[in-house]
Amino acid sequence: MLIGAQFLQTSPVKHARAIVLGMVPHLAARAKTLIDGERVLAPVFRLPDLPEDGQE
Repeated sequence: MLIGAQFLQTSPVKHARAIVLGMVPHLAARAKTLIDGERVLAPVFRLPDLPEDGQE
């Protein structure tokens, strides 16, 4: 994100859309990495079953 901010400061305004569009694959890959990591760890850190209403 820091590199993107630097690009937006040093590049002409008319290139801003292209810069942001060029960052989309990186952001998508980062999101996929975070989601895949959560899917792997989810069974390990599973919350205990909570009692239903009225049962303790």
